[in-house]
Amino acid sequence: MTKKKTLYESEARHDRAAVAAFLRLLADQIDAGKLALGEGDGLRQVELPSNLAMEVSLERVKRPKKRSRYDLEIELGWRAKRKKRGKEQKLERETEKEEGGGEAAALLAPVKESPKLANPERVLLEPPDEEE
Repeated sequence: MTKKKTLYESEARHDRAAVAAFLRLLADQIDAGKLALGEGDGLRQVELPSNLAMEVSLERVKRPKKRSRYDLEIELGWRAKRKKRGKEQKLERETEKEEGGGEAAALLAPVKESPKLANPERVLLEPPDEEE
């Protein structure tokens, strides 16, 4: 049986500049291969592989007697790395000690401060004023 657990979620309204700043920060983290969302006890960090599945959709929701609403959704997906066992794991730990911590230390390193934004994985954008 497949189990799905939400590790982090946020939804809030922000001005366009704040959303763009957050997306730039997110893009930098994706490019670096390490993603960090949240803060304090709610901080969630994951390592990203070099190849990701990406789905982008733009939807218009028409509502009777109301303005249409638009949703832009960007979804990234990847498979977790397999857990290492026995000698591989021991060798990796010894290598990390020699190299000053390796990937594990890099994940725990301070992450760039985010713009004043709740670090949403999905942001609902304000629909344009004009109707189409």
